[in-house]
Amino acid sequence: MIILYNKGFKKAYQRLSKKIKEKFEKRIFLFEDDEFNPVLNNHSLKGKYSGYRSINITGDLRAIYRKKTTEIMFVAIDSHSNLYGQVIQRRPLWVMRYTILTLHTSYTHI
Repeated sequence: MIILYNKGFKKAYQRLSKKIKEKFEKRIFLFEDDEFNPVLNNHSLKGKYSGYRSINITGDLRAIYRKKTTEIMFVAIDSHSNLYGQVIQRRPLWVMRYTILTLHTSYTHI
C-alpha cells in the first residue's frame, strides 16, 4: 500500500500541534497494519466527499482519504465540524430555559 498526501493535506498538517501530529503518526501505523481497525472508525462518506473515506485521529479530528487500487491519497485533516459543517444547530441552554420559563409564566396586569 502506498500512502500519499496532497498539498492541502500537507498544509493543514503543518498547522497541527506536535501532540496531534504524534497521534496522527500512531493512527497511520494502525492504518497501514489494518485500515479497518475499530479504533480508526474507518467509514465511507456522502455528499461533497462521496467516494472518500474518513478515519478518526482524535475525538474530533478526522483525516479524509481516497483509495485507488494500490494508492491511498489523504486529502484533508481537520475537525469534524470544519470538514462536514455543523450537523445540528443547538441553542445555548440558557436560551432554552428562558424560553421555557416565559412560556409557563403568566403575567397579570393590575
